[in-house]
Amino acid sequence: MAAAEIRVPKLGVTEEDVVVADWLKAEGDPVAAGEVVVTIETDKATYEVTSPVAGVLARRSVEAGVSVAVGAVLGLVTPSQGPASVDQPLRASPLAKRTAQEAGVDLASVRGSGQGGAITKDDVLRAAAARVGERAQDTPTAAQDDLGALLPTTRVQSVTARRMTETFAGTPHFWLTLDCDAEAIRTVITALNDTPRGVGRVTVTDLIIASCAAAIATNPRINATWTSQGVRAFRSVNIGVATAIEDGLVVAVVRDVARRSIQEIASLRRTVVERARAGTATPEDLSGATFTVSNLGMYGIDQAAGILNPPGSAILFVGSIAKKAVVVEDRVVARERVALTLAGDHRVLDGVAGATFLTRLRDILEDPANALEARV
Repeated sequence: MAAAEIRVPKLGVTEEDVVVADWLKAEGDPVAAGEVVVTIETDKATYEVTSPVAGVLARRSVEAGVSVAVGAVLGLVTPSQGPASVDQPLRASPLAKRTAQEAGVDLASVRGSGQGGAITKDDVLRAAAARVGERAQDTPTAAQDDLGALLPTTRVQSVTARRMTETFAGTPHFWLTLDCDAEAIRTVITALNDTPRGVGRVTVTDLIIASCAAAIATNPRINATWTSQGVRAFRSVNIGVATAIEDGLVVAVVRDVARRSIQEIASLRRTVVERARAGTATPEDLSGATFTVSNLGMYGIDQAAGILNPPGSAILFVGSIAKKAVVVEDRVVARERVALTLAGDHRVLDGVAGATFLTRLRDILEDPANALEARV
């Protein structure tokens, strides 16, 4: 009987590679079906990988500390009545091979994300973009002559750096900003938290998440992604919340937001954020965001703009709510205001689509009690 392969499981929509953290079994050790034999790490969490069959661990194909693609073979387990199989040759599509030749990329250095670890054109393009970034960083400058000690970098920070570089290099971004009256936001949150079912539970972020879902309902192209076949709409509205954790930044995801009340949104958002910060988040907690919200208002930031969070095609940055002088009926008055900035993928959205969504969101936030009445 052929040896059974221990493979990196699919952990989420955006996972591309993992790091082998620790082998719990040595080659030649007996293993039971379903027994944990190795642990792996992503930029978000640590996961256990089990043996698919009972037998003997015949080979550890990847040692601890090595980065591998989702779907890659980690090791082989030989059932008692059969030998182990041999390593598979390098697999790459013809288009990936041609792209690699044109870009001067060594396919042996590329991690495949296709079926069975096959290398695709997109894998080659990401490797080429990363190499350009590395060359730029390695170019000597006068400032580098004054470099001191190397600062420690966590797994989360390293993966975030790579993914942001790849996303910004490979995705045409645009940004739109508008100012929104925030007087009603304060009023509605206070009212929600004064009721028995909502005491202390609803935050500005929760109201913004619910408002974004309502705005997406009339602007569904915001909830879509670019693929090799063109633009594809997501079936559900899953809103990610940029979340600071001890060793970096992750996106905690609130799923099916369009179907939930504000109280449900607040409860789910709090749960996934707490798990992310405790290091106990599941793959579902940290993957599959179709739209993302980054609220920096609690840090006193007036306005922010940044990079998209794939596979989503838009991300909303929220500034602090503060009193500003504005003109109302030809009089200068002080009112609570907040800046909203939308970053969009220009392959999926154009400026008009982004502006239409953003103005609809502003209208909802300036009168949330009526616009979101069904959710309260």
